[in-house]
Amino acid sequence: MLPTVHNMDSFGYDARVFGAAPAGRPSWAWLLDPRARGRIALVDEPGIGLFDAALAAEAAGEIRFADIGDMTTDEIDALMRLLHDRRRQGYFCAVWRDAREASQLLRDRRVAAQSMWSPVYGDMGEMEGHFVEATPVEGYRAWHGGASLSRHATGAVLDMAYDYLNWWLTPYPGAVVARQGYYMSRPEAAREGLHPDEWAYWYEGAAAARDLPGPDGRTVVRAGARRSGGSYWERAATIAVWNTVMPEYNYAARAWERFVRAVREGAP
Repeated sequence: MLPTVHNMDSFGYDARVFGAAPAGRPSWAWLLDPRARGRIALVDEPGIGLFDAALAAEAAGEIRFADIGDMTTDEIDALMRLLHDRRRQGYFCAVWRDAREASQLLRDRRVAAQSMWSPVYGDMGEMEGHFVEATPVEGYRAWHGGASLSRHATGAVLDMAYDYLNWWLTPYPGAVVARQGYYMSRPEAAREGLHPDEWAYWYEGAAAARDLPGPDGRTVVRAGARRSGGSYWERAATIAVWNTVMPEYNYAARAWERFVRAVREGAP
């Protein structure tokens, strides 16, 4: 695989609900916090939402995992019992599948804490300035994506595939990815495609010298804002778990689907 896009994800929270975090650092436990009861949402993806929930459960002192990136079936069962218990108590208002749905939950003012992806912070409507990207004291949930060649590709098709892989390492896609809050495995190329003010904000953690655009040209960062967590290197040095396909992924995915269905259907 050619490694390309990656990021360090966390969650977002309404600062009016949670106030100032102890020592200035929020915790994953806030995704199970009674202060947000009835206004908590998780991402509907077992390879992502499950880890958000596990980080929250461990931070809240509810479950201790031997290896949070490689859960046993007993640990998965314990986590799902906890989530269903909180669901029955009315903690979760929704689950979402893409950035558009996450943004709509914010615009409808339905959430006080939820899993978040970076592009959503530039599309929060009236929640802008109130809903904050967390820098969890426990560390981020990180992920890394990329592209692989099919073993069936030969001749001209293989040449085109290599051209496509190489294109991902050029300045243009690096800049587009950065404007969504994501990082590229070849940052020097991304830097070539960004204005110095953009590079300073997205990668170096500096205050935005001006309003900065997203990929479609709309403003997603206001002048004076700083990226939560600081520079790329500071964020990358604070990772609690990497997204991974665990040996028990299928077991976890089926359990997660039952939980998600219950949330969506309002099951007892």
